Amino acid sequence: MSAANVYMGPRGNLVLVPAPAASPDYTPVGWSAKTQYLNGGVGVKTSRATHKEYALTWNATTRDRIRPIMDIYSGMLGTGLIYYCDPVALDANVMPQGWAFPALASLDGPVLISTGANVTRPAAIATPANTLGYPATSVAYAAGTATSLFVPILPGYVLWFGWHGSGTGGVQITPAVSATVSAAAVFPAALLVTDPTRFNASFAGSSYVGVDISLVGGGSVFSGLIAHLLPVGVTPSTGGFVSGQGNSGCSFETAPTMTPYVVANGMDLVGASGKLIEVGSWL
Repeated sequence: MSAANVYMGPRGNLVLVPAPAASPDYTPVGWSAKTQYLNGGVGVKTSRATHKEYALTWNATTRDRIRPIMDIYSGMLGTGLIYYCDPVALDANVMPQGWAFPALASLDGPVLISTGANVTRPAAIATPANTLGYPATSVAYAAGTATSLFVPILPGYVLWFGWHGSGTGGVQITPAVSATVSAAAVFPAALLVTDPTRFNASFAGSSYVGVDISLVGGGSVFSGLIAHLLPVGVTPSTGGFVSGQGNSGCSFETAPTMTPYVVANGMDLVGASGKLIEVGSWL
């Protein structure tokens, strides 16, 4: 991937599309309400959890370069969630907000393990003292039905993964060989929140199109999850926690808008715009 292109597409079929125009609008959106009081005061309530909205614009470029965007929307490359591999997030933390910070589920974030017909939020647990910036609260789950997060791996990249907390077998990672074929699951060991080592598992894009990640309830405590996507040969750095910058899978709000340009020399150029909205964690 170069500065001129980004990867986007459904599970197992990412394609290169032109990078959006400078200063795209990446907006975290949540619920909010403001109440005006009779005494002149005001109250504001907001959700802690948010979803990502990507307002993308592609300026004049060739029809061949812009066509894959419409192919993705139409389902020609595969149906299901669309993964926008944001270059800003790749070397930060490609996990979504509520996965990187699992204790968000104790507030109003997506519950990652269901333990019955009704959604029961797990109780927050104080995170052990540390100097690495891990969330102040952690969370534990009873055994139950886990949701799964798919994280795509770009060609020529390696996904580095680590989870910080305590317990054994608390995170299951199932590498995906293709859109429909998976390899055997692995269970990386927990890293302590006092350990500057961020990662202890890696998965190469030469072998896998992505990984499915799920939490395993019944004893583990989850403080923070981190994942980097780095080019082959780049060694990840050690350090503290990085909050989630990625998404759990998106859908186009409406069909992308195409704008044709006809210039004096007869070369036909087009532009496009569209909004991708993160929906994966709420399906």
